[in-house]
Amino acid sequence: MSVGYAMTYFFGTLGTILALRYLPLLVGIDLAGELVRLAREPGLNRKRASELADAASFPIIRVYASRAKGSA
Repeated sequence: MSVGYAMTYFFGTLGTILALRYLPLLVGIDLAGELVRLAREPGLNRKRASELADAASFPIIRVYASRAKGSA
């Protein structure tokens, strides 16, 4: 039973890593292009921020940069 669990854990982890790495390519999503598009979106403006009652109601916004292959 423990060997079965170990094999399932290994292949499940490997499958997750491979899916995260290659699924965008299979679906046709350009991650570098999406990162650039998200970085250019305006986000919260000052008018909207002043209308909010407290900082707890602000959404958490994260944008990650990625270096495309072949670029320096």
